[in-house]
Amino acid sequence: MDEKRRAELQKFLSGPIFNIVNVKEEELNRYDQALTHSSFANEMKVRNMECEDYERLEFLGNFVLNFVVSEQVFKRFKDDSEGYMTKRMEIVSNEILAEIVRKKKIGIEELTQRGKGQDLGDSIVADAFEALIGAVYLGKGMRTAKKIILGMLSDEIENFNPERNHIGRLKELVEINKLGCLEYVDEKAGQDKPAFRVIVKLLGVTLGEGTGNSKSAAKKEAAKSALNKMEETESGRGKAI
Repeated sequence: MDEKRRAELQKFLSGPIFNIVNVKEEELNRYDQALTHSSFANEMKVRNMECEDYERLEFLGNFVLNFVVSEQVFKRFKDDSEGYMTKRMEIVSNEILAEIVRKKKIGIEELTQRGKGQDLGDSIVADAFEALIGAVYLGKGMRTAKKIILGMLSDEIENFNPERNHIGRLKELVEINKLGCLEYVDEKAGQDKPAFRVIVKLLGVTLGEGTGNSKSAAKKEAAKSALNKMEETESGRGKAI
């Protein structure tokens, strides 16, 4: 790890969310790994340079994150049914978690090492955060990991509305009604700025489309458009009846 990367990681870790200082070399290397996507690690290995990606740390961090959030949901919402508590757990889905991480602007996007041409989608942002939690758990223990997780998510847990998860709602609606398989088709759109266009189809028929500055943002808009269309169709049937 070069000195620039070392300084960037130390600055990141000492920020208000993580508040971790005096990091040992072994721990710093682990945080570096937590912010390294497999596409970057593979490029380094091709050049005969040792490099580990975040996947193992993400596996551990995912379980720590889910435990802490589920415990908080259980304690905070005492009157919720099991089904509605499960709905609240959608906050740790890639789409919602990545949205929160981006909104907090803590620097994960800038520090996550990716291979050339690798898009910084929701899954990478969410996985990198989970990998960081795994690294924190190994180095500082559950108490610190829990403090960081709740520092990031407590307000979101309190105010989370499952209805905002358009992708999850669309998938659930299609599965419950056994309508078939959804397909998201993405393509580059626009030349003046990095924009993407995503079309969501059901059995080959277009349900909705969306655009955004990333594939994930465009996918969310496409799902939202499809939900609106399906809800309008249902409403029309109701009026006809």
